[in-house]
Amino acid sequence: MHAPASDYAHGFIGAARALEIPARYVTGYLHGSDSEQPALHAWAEAWDDGLGWIGFDAMLLLCPTDRHVRVAVGLDATSTMPVRSIPVAGEPQVLAMSVEAAQ
Repeated sequence: MHAPASDYAHGFIGAARALEIPARYVTGYLHGSDSEQPALHAWAEAWDDGLGWIGFDAMLLLCPTDRHVRVAVGLDATSTMPVRSIPVAGEPQVLAMSVEAAQ
């Protein structure tokens, strides 16, 4: 069984920060093949003075591609939850979301 993508991203971020390289956490979706639904995913980004933020998907061992759909960026998984809410008294609300790839 593999560790979740968030574990790989946090490991990468911890290593980068230990080397004094700024790094951040990215939450989003990974779009699979045409028959697969997009799935929640996580990856990391590290800063390079010449290039800016560079993405690294440590779980898949590649830089993010057009299959990676960014939703939020922050210091760690807690600050980048794809959906955050505050309960409000009254009628329950239903949230729906879909992701489509541009053709």
